Amino acid sequence: MHEWTLASRVISALQDYVKSKGGGKVVLAKVKIGTLSMIDPATMNEALQTLSKSVGMEGARFEVDRVDTKFSCRKCSRKWNFSEVEDTVKKAIPSDLLTHEDEEDHTHYPPELLYAWMSCPQCGSKDYDTIDVSGAILESVVLEK
Repeated sequence: MHEWTLASRVISALQDYVKSKGGGKVVLAKVKIGTLSMIDPATMNEALQTLSKSVGMEGARFEVDRVDTKFSCRKCSRKWNFSEVEDTVKKAIPSDLLTHEDEEDHTHYPPELLYAWMSCPQCGSKDYDTIDVSGAILESVVLEK
């Protein structure tokens, strides 16, 4: 479960942040996860809660929110969210590549394969960049001195 690995990195980043601010107690940390990150928000939250206690961050609260991954076409400059093309992508995925779980949550397939099934909704190009939230991002931290 990669949520635990990512959670340990978030906790490490929080520790570095607290140290850079001269100490304090983490009251709230907001984490954004992209729709294509294959991260389960509930599992990520559980991992953050558990790991935070093991490093002396008892009482820290975490908000883990899934946000729509965004793309930008290199050919026509069109920007779009994954949700705009999700139905098209779902139909393009060969059914023998999906497990029963994937059939209910199509965002839980390897995002590296996305280029095989997704193209710009305006010009059809497969030459695009991911421009926002493909993984996990520590968005904000509230500290109590």
